Amino acid sequence: MKKFKKIFSGVLLVFFLISLLYSYTHAKENTKNITGSLNSIVNKIDGISIVAKPVNLSSSEIVFEIAINTHSGSLDFDMSQISELVINNEKVMKPIKWKGSAPGGHHRYGKILFAGYEKEINKMELIIKDNDNKRIYEWTL
Repeated sequence: MKKFKKIFSGVLLVFFLISLLYSYTHAKENTKNITGSLNSIVNKIDGISIVAKPVNLSSSEIVFEIAINTHSGSLDFDMSQISELVINNEKVMKPIKWKGSAPGGHHRYGKILFAGYEKEINKMELIIKDNDNKRIYEWTL
């Protein structure tokens, strides 16, 4: 009976270690482009302040939090139409969607989503073109 318990315990230990190794490897594959915390960048032009911060950089999606504020005029632009992402100075991507407040008002907040990127990201530029202004937010990883 003791021999059976030792064998059973050994099999359970091996199974646990294999499961742990598989989980670690699988999680690492799905998050290979996720980095540590990246800083917010603030850009103020013509009385409009736009803050951008990367919050997810994975092979499945790239997401930025965006905060827009003004005290004059109205924020009547569609973020999904005026934004693009440039990765490693070569890949230009249009957003998949904007998840946030609708155009208008003085204060807007939301997330802009882009398709994921399978390769390593070394540099990325979020470009927002509102009115006659071209705002460039740049991060080096």
